[in-house]
Amino acid sequence: MQSNSFARKLGIGVRVASNILRERSRALQQPEGTSTASGASVTAAAPEVTSRGVEAVASAPSESGVPFTASVLSGKAAVKTGSRSRVAAQKTRAVGHASRRFGQAVWGPFAHVSGVLWLEVTGLFFGIFALFFAQSVYRLRHDYASGQGHGRFLLYSAAALLFFYFAGTSFVRARRKGRYRSR
Repeated sequence: MQSNSFARKLGIGVRVASNILRERSRALQQPEGTSTASGASVTAAAPEVTSRGVEAVASAPSESGVPFTASVLSGKAAVKTGSRSRVAAQKTRAVGHASRRFGQAVWGPFAHVSGVLWLEVTGLFFGIFALFFAQSVYRLRHDYASGQGHGRFLLYSAAALLFFYFAGTSFVRARRKGRYRSR
């Protein structure tokens, strides 16, 4: 189905439905036994009182044959329904706030500890790599001034210093992060 014809059919259907509703609401407002603008007579049944308000049922002739039901809320029922919805909204907000607080209480310490642990583990691995490069520097210590291994000695020295720096700063950050939370 083309979108243009679908939109046209939808618009026509909405217009027809609104006209039917308009006629039936006029029929509810008129006294029993009178005729509507279309010439059909309407007989209104006795209104039913429910907890939500007053429901009036009218049996008007319709194309679908389904009787029209209009629900009219009385003033007190509308106030009760409005206050009920406000209370329900407040309860929903309270539950949401409580679940956020519970999540912070449970997840917060777990996230903090795991962050400190992550810093310590990365510091350990940086330390292992630094020791590996320091071992290579020690083996090439005789070539530091001149020789065939001078370039490798400088490269391993720089890498060892860099990884020792990473390991040290990682452990310092872990200590600071752990100390900050304990205050």
